[in-house]
Amino acid sequence: MTRLYLLLTFTLVTTFLAAQCYSPMQLRERLEDSDVLAIGQVVESEPFFNNYGEIYTKHTLAVDRISVDREEPREVIDTLFFFTMGGRINEEQLIVYPSLRGIGDAEGLFMLRRYVGDRVDGSEMLQPVAVHESLLPYDRRIGMFLDGTDTIGGMDDLVQVLGLDVPMTQVSKRSFRAQTATEKMMNPSITGISPRNVSAGIGDVITLTGTNFGATRGAVFFDSPDDGPGGSFTGAGSDDIISWSNTSIRVRVVSEAGSGQVIVRTAAGAQSGASPTIDVDFAVTNLRISNGSVVTPLLIDDMADGDGGYTFAVNNSTANGGRSLEDDGPARAALERAIRTWQVAGDFSVYLEGTTSVQLPAREDGVNIVSYGSDAYDFDRELGSGTVGIAFSYYSACGSSEFETIGADVLFRRPGNPNGFGGSVNYNFGPGQGFGTDFESVALHEFGHVHQLKHVADPAEVMSFRTTNGTTQREISPDTRAGAQFVADLALQYNPPVINCGGDFPEERDYVSFSAVNGNSLPLTWNYFGADAGAKNVSLTWGTSDEVNADYHLVERSADGTNFQPIGEVTPTGSATESADYLFYDEEPLPGDNYYRITQVDVDGSAHRSPVRQISFGGEQLSISVYPNPVVSQLNVRNAATTDGGRLRIYNAAGREVRSIATVESQAVHSIDVADLAAGQYVLRDAAGQTIRFVR
Repeated sequence: MTRLYLLLTFTLVTTFLAAQCYSPMQLRERLEDSDVLAIGQVVESEPFFNNYGEIYTKHTLAVDRISVDREEPREVIDTLFFFTMGGRINEEQLIVYPSLRGIGDAEGLFMLRRYVGDRVDGSEMLQPVAVHESLLPYDRRIGMFLDGTDTIGGMDDLVQVLGLDVPMTQVSKRSFRAQTATEKMMNPSITGISPRNVSAGIGDVITLTGTNFGATRGAVFFDSPDDGPGGSFTGAGSDDIISWSNTSIRVRVVSEAGSGQVIVRTAAGAQSGASPTIDVDFAVTNLRISNGSVVTPLLIDDMADGDGGYTFAVNNSTANGGRSLEDDGPARAALERAIRTWQVAGDFSVYLEGTTSVQLPAREDGVNIVSYGSDAYDFDRELGSGTVGIAFSYYSACGSSEFETIGADVLFRRPGNPNGFGGSVNYNFGPGQGFGTDFESVALHEFGHVHQLKHVADPAEVMSFRTTNGTTQREISPDTRAGAQFVADLALQYNPPVINCGGDFPEERDYVSFSAVNGNSLPLTWNYFGADAGAKNVSLTWGTSDEVNADYHLVERSADGTNFQPIGEVTPTGSATESADYLFYDEEPLPGDNYYRITQVDVDGSAHRSPVRQISFGGEQLSISVYPNPVVSQLNVRNAATTDGGRLRIYNAAGREVRSIATVESQAVHSIDVADLAAGQYVLRDAAGQTIRFVR
């Protein structure tokens, strides 16, 4: 089975947070976190399988100048080895995006650190200090070191920026100087580009006109969107260059291209200077396979379960220092809003269904996970302190010339700084505007990658590789929607062959757009869904909006979270304009774990499933519960202790009591008016000391 694996990450740019400073790996932090600073050039790259079966690449760096732990090395070091995530071995591939890609002969200052994880063996192996900002490339045209869109300067300027107490040890005598005037006269010059408004990865072709391109084919480079216009550049493949003459070049806009300049390098090594710019509105994932050709992966019904797309299980484990995303109510709600946006505005068949204890991304574990990171996959060790989200897409071409997206995993950095390594994040979970990193925006971005969209340079777009504290990117723009539609159209035209290759390949797995799956109507909104164990039963509460053509609500239960059986029906009372609240009692819950979900069945037979809720039932137990949660005005409290003279008390995030009411012993449900409370998180406590959190 031929498989390719695509890893996509979201890098964070932040400013001062309320209680702590979260740095985006600015140059100062990158230098301080580096164990080795080396000026040199990559001379060899070799892919290998790491300890988890992922493809990484080992790079050999020929060293010109070096500083180890900001001191002079004890012995002469003329060669270093470091690895990057991603690479290709035969027909298997892992693409890490963004990362230090296309560095086969890169030269400049490499900022490296010792690897302390367990995915790679070898004490000599180093890794980039950040996901993709670990190289200050040297531009020989101007004799300058660059950092994204910033120009550091020449060698003397770089040394001053480094601020080393001990000068770097010079290993070679290779020159780092600007081109002479005579050399510059022979450089190619781009005077025109047509068209200027293009899309990346869909076959668009531009024509470059100018002088001194040479008669022999050279190379073309596009501005990379991974660090903004004017930073690093990515090369077009030889087969992407359609024609070449001394005054005209026709080249495809490659998947990795972003808005900005285009560079021409002649066969003799001369390189063009400033050029007209192109504007890339969206970029679609392409895969370069072993024969050198480029293909676009196709969406399918990855579980072959008839939903027409991709189903994700939400992690509920706290093992390995992890944090349950399923039990983090505000985060779960923000995730659901992001999924809904992709469903409605992006017409993307993607769903949240069930929970999982799986914390690690894996290509053949049979489940697509959404999870926080953990000590088992620590963002600081594997990615650096600036990354807040990462999405893995897995591909296969089993028995077919077409490459299918056969699964995906999405992970987010744990809130705070649980490992003490220094990388930290404070999230704003919304739904209102907040000062932290907006979780819904990050989730929307990562699932854009699952939809096979890549980064763009425009910081206002949700597929921009950066986000800034206090800002939100919760909408899909017309440009992003056009990219999503391009990917979907390819999938809808594809008829996946049914082949005996294992996995889901023997099954029908045709992709279907979300609107088609759901009867071309807007989906039901699940405002909340909770399960609470009482003394002799389990109570289920849920609330909905946007009920259109609803026939009935089917209540289902499962012992394993996978195989569900119906246990009752509820008549819908909501509408397209009115929300509704529901209550159902399971009078015969199973001993131990019970999993519940609600399915709204419409009059045309289409179905809308709620998230899955898990509760452990032991009989004769009593636990406090509240609904709806989040709440707007009236908070209902069930199973509260009603001892004589007992009270229900509400505390804000600062621990101050803000509301108190007396309980009535004969009353099963107590209602509290919270309409005047400020938006935020609160804790409710009863007379027996039971507590439960809710969001206003």
